[in-house]
Amino acid sequence: MTKTRVPAVEGLFTEVDGVAHLIGAKVPDRDSYFFPAHLSGMAGGDPGAVGAELEGCLLSNTGRVWSYTTSSYAPPPPFVSNTDPYEPITIAAVKLEQEQMVVLGQCTHGITPDDLAIIGVGMHPWGKWGRNFAEYGTFAAREAIAEAGIEWKDVGYISGAITVRNGYPGYVAGSTFARALGFNGAQVSSSYSACASGVTALQIARGQILSGATDVALVVGADTTPKGFLKPNEGDRPDDLDWLRFKLVGATNPVYFGLNARRRMDLYGATSEDFARVKVKNSRHAVHNERARFTKEYDVDDVLQSPVVSDPLRLLDICATSDGGAALVVCSLEYAASLGHRDPVRIGGLSTVTPTYPDTMIDLPYIATDSAGATPEPLRGFKQSIGDK
Repeated sequence: MTKTRVPAVEGLFTEVDGVAHLIGAKVPDRDSYFFPAHLSGMAGGDPGAVGAELEGCLLSNTGRVWSYTTSSYAPPPPFVSNTDPYEPITIAAVKLEQEQMVVLGQCTHGITPDDLAIIGVGMHPWGKWGRNFAEYGTFAAREAIAEAGIEWKDVGYISGAITVRNGYPGYVAGSTFARALGFNGAQVSSSYSACASGVTALQIARGQILSGATDVALVVGADTTPKGFLKPNEGDRPDDLDWLRFKLVGATNPVYFGLNARRRMDLYGATSEDFARVKVKNSRHAVHNERARFTKEYDVDDVLQSPVVSDPLRLLDICATSDGGAALVVCSLEYAASLGHRDPVRIGGLSTVTPTYPDTMIDLPYIATDSAGATPEPLRGFKQSIGDK
């Protein structure tokens, strides 16, 4: 559904070929712009504007948020929010780069300047292909860039999610993807957070955009995996918690998650049927995704009848090790608007946090907890605190 722009005050903007422009005025042959146009004789502090014959003009349709605040009361007419009953609105001061001026206006209801737009997505099919991870990532990246309707040279930041099973190139994923796509002068970074590498890479790209360092970023991650269970890299590393839980406890990933599943059953009454429904849901979606690793739909009985791997988890509960990649093109809302995206997909929330001291619950890969002997337990545990951010 396409939303119709309704101005809070009439006469401030118009649409040309579906793109909104502010209506301003300027002094002929001078770089002196005014907004709103009807206040041009009073605004700007430019002596050349006094008594001059001003001409109307269309100002930029994009800019950078300079400052903003949220209004929690209904302003008097005609400065009103287009909601009934009234809800808080965001008022932003936006710097128009071309005209070198700052304008004040109401943001679209429900959008704040901290929002980020997703304007392109891409995915390499998942399977066991036996190729380098960079091939999967560049495939997904090119697809996301094409869907966004931009050129590779427009990307100002590349945020790569690391894969750790490919030696040196995997540890510098951002640079590796940049080189594979063709160096374009963009900044790069690489993020490794195991299963949370994707959200960490996205969070870094978000920070770069909101800081003004870039308008558009590519977030890309890929992986290629060995056959069988994942395991730590080779070598004697007693300071590596994953290495310790494998070597000292014998806790492979299925054991790790099986212990957590059993604990959840004991504490909250979860059942094997509850866990099976996760696979049922995933397979229902996979049927409609030709790039999924498996495209067969399963029911609860199928899952419960599959072999036990690490009680209570069964074979169809376990994630298969797979090769593939995915990418997002993310940008500021202003940049998205300049491309004609009226109501782009936005990021509802991101959180990558650490536990709060003391961490009183044993949760692998850690095999010990902080001492709570002289310190009260925190109000929220690690997993609960993630949702609070």
